[in-house]
Amino acid sequence: MIIDKLTKAFETRSDKPNENWYNDDRLVIDETTVEGRALAEKIINNYPYLDLIVENNEVTNIVVYPQINYTVDKTQVTIDEIITITVEHEVIAVIEDTEYTVTDSVIEFSHYKEGTYNITLKADGYKPTTITIEVINNEATV
Repeated sequence: MIIDKLTKAFETRSDKPNENWYNDDRLVIDETTVEGRALAEKIINNYPYLDLIVENNEVTNIVVYPQINYTVDKTQVTIDEIITITVEHEVIAVIEDTEYTVTDSVIEFSHYKEGTYNITLKADGYKPTTITIEVINNEATV
């Protein structure tokens, strides 16, 4: 595995598991060792929400961004019923492709139409977190 120092973007090649095939200043993870394979897997599973720990031009570990902590009073509601999501700090909430800055730690959501809706919470230094809300029609059928 090789990693770009600036973007943290990585590439792997099974025929070159422990070398930089570009011959430039990218970082190399030696995937021929147990430790190297484990570190490469950790990078792949957490990319791009990580920081590299580099010592002597070698990646020794990574720091994985934490999840955004939130509470939600319910994830299934009826049409026009309001749910409340509480977050611990300022976030961007993405709802139906529109971004909202949440500075007061509270998001209220309702919808006029049945369906499944995703609310994605984003903040610098955190993994984006998606909350799925199901809106149902609770009217009795006759």
